[in-house]
Amino acid sequence: MFWARQLTIEWLNGTRISVRSGKSLLQMIVGSGIAHASSCGGRGQCATCRVRVISGAEHLKSPCGVERRRLTEQDLSPDIRLACQIFPRFDLVIEPVVPPRHNAPNPPAAS
Repeated sequence: MFWARQLTIEWLNGTRISVRSGKSLLQMIVGSGIAHASSCGGRGQCATCRVRVISGAEHLKSPCGVERRRLTEQDLSPDIRLACQIFPRFDLVIEPVVPPRHNAPNPPAAS
């Protein structure tokens, strides 16, 4: 049986959140009110939510399925993971790869 536990997600800039396990990293971040780039709604299709895992990667499951395909297609380094596809159970230190403004709506076309 899976038991939710409290964990800490920390950014290199010192931002830190305390969250319960059981959700994707992207859900944890956005649910804590922190802006994070994402375009496909957490389905692993766009890879804009990717993060560099600085510490704690040894506790994550290896990439599989859609995450492995995206990481391979884009030839990303092994320390890069899709925030929407990982479900942390232990503390992580991360660095977002794509700035949060990446998913801002496009301005209307000039007439």
